[in-house]
Amino acid sequence: MKTRPIAPNDFELILNLDRQVYPTNKPVTKGTLSNWYKKNPEFGMIFKEEDKITGVGIVIPMNKLGWAKLTKGEISETELNETTLFDKDKDKEIYLHVYHIEKLTDIKNFHKIFLKELKKIIPKKITINGFSGLCVTPQGKNIFENKFKCKEEEYRCTEYVKETDKGKEVVSEGKEKERCKMLILYPEKESIVWKYLKATSNDNPKENILRPSEEFEGPSVKGYDFNQGVDFEKILDSYATMGAQATNLGRAIEIIKEIRKEKAFIYLGYTSNMVSSGLREIFRYLVQHKMVDLIVTTAGGIEEDFIKCFNDFKIGDFNLSGTELRDKGLNRTGNMIVPNNRYTTFEDWVLPILEKYKDEKLTPSKLINLLGKEIDNEESIYYWAYKNKIPVFAPALLDGSLGDMIYFYKTKNPNFKIEITEDMVDMNNSSLGKEKTAMIILGSGIIKHHICNANLYRNGADYAVYINTAQEFDASDSGATPDEAVSWGKISQNAKSVKVHGDATIIFPLIVAKCFSE
Repeated sequence: MKTRPIAPNDFELILNLDRQVYPTNKPVTKGTLSNWYKKNPEFGMIFKEEDKITGVGIVIPMNKLGWAKLTKGEISETELNETTLFDKDKDKEIYLHVYHIEKLTDIKNFHKIFLKELKKIIPKKITINGFSGLCVTPQGKNIFENKFKCKEEEYRCTEYVKETDKGKEVVSEGKEKERCKMLILYPEKESIVWKYLKATSNDNPKENILRPSEEFEGPSVKGYDFNQGVDFEKILDSYATMGAQATNLGRAIEIIKEIRKEKAFIYLGYTSNMVSSGLREIFRYLVQHKMVDLIVTTAGGIEEDFIKCFNDFKIGDFNLSGTELRDKGLNRTGNMIVPNNRYTTFEDWVLPILEKYKDEKLTPSKLINLLGKEIDNEESIYYWAYKNKIPVFAPALLDGSLGDMIYFYKTKNPNFKIEITEDMVDMNNSSLGKEKTAMIILGSGIIKHHICNANLYRNGADYAVYINTAQEFDASDSGATPDEAVSWGKISQNAKSVKVHGDATIIFPLIVAKCFSE
């Protein structure tokens, strides 16, 4: 948004805006405006975006005599002239009277933008010794009294703006709320006005360092006091006021508690590395006890659950040599090691199952359900999903070892098919008709978007908790914050949401301990 000085072709707009709120019998005229801004047109601030006027901030700069007479009611705004207006060639101090301030489009914090721009046009080494406004509308009085902290002093205006059948009229009697007020601010009073208008320049270090501040409303930053002993419940509670990502974790806990209280339909999404890790046992717990309603994961998030039913993964190190591991038939996932024989065992198990169900109409979700049935192992996430009828979707089911197995099988059985469109219908329909939906998404990529997109069909989820380490600066959906999803309609505009930036293997067990343990 840019600002330019008032020009004669702006006069009619300003007068029309003023007449709408203050239809006095002694109105300001084009001649009056011309007189005010003959020497100082910059104080008639016109705010613009491209060619559109978005707001006006019409300020009358006065000298000490003019401000004293105006604020005491001895003269009106229309009577200000060369003897009472500010002259930058001879005056060392300035008094600012706001004639009209109004935003013409939806601009947030326009009063702050107005003050910031007003500061720019005040000549250097000129002292500002007064700020005032004749306020005639409830909105104007609210800005001047509550935001600018101006007060009515000894002069009490006796004009009232009253709504009548003919519209607004200025009368001499009325209700107190209809009375016009000359609201004044002196330099010694604390106000946001002085924060902006008396903002210091680079040549005054002391004032720059000791700049006045506003008080901020919010909880105090405070951590856990270990003098109380070790109480893990209270330690987790303290995260809410710890600051940084601990506070985001505290917010996630708060949201998920509400999700469960409101019995929202819970979408749980996680990437394959989560199942590679010990989070697999936590997911199994949630599915076993029917604490989530629908799962979205990747191919690795499916196959590694089944592989672990036959043999375990090992803890290694992030810095192990890839070349040496390759020679030994060892695969590294972060600091976890998966020997190749885990996959050959998986192949021996899965290929007969594909053969068994080759004539059925398979979708990714149905195949996962059948694998959960066939594994018949209570350590498996998908055994419990099968048993508890919790749908599991994997839109990229072929992108992993399971895809390799299907590839090998299909080369010998070319008529074998997996149909994906039915899953798309079921996934998108899953959000319809639900009173409330919630998304808990660990990691990002396809699982994140798949869940969010399904909730677009109901105009957005009511709750969202993201836990990932992806950044937003590359414009990827992986790094996008919940607020970006609001813009797409995937999260409701009234939703409660948070993104916790961090490693889900650290964060999610704490959330489950606080929100899902029974």
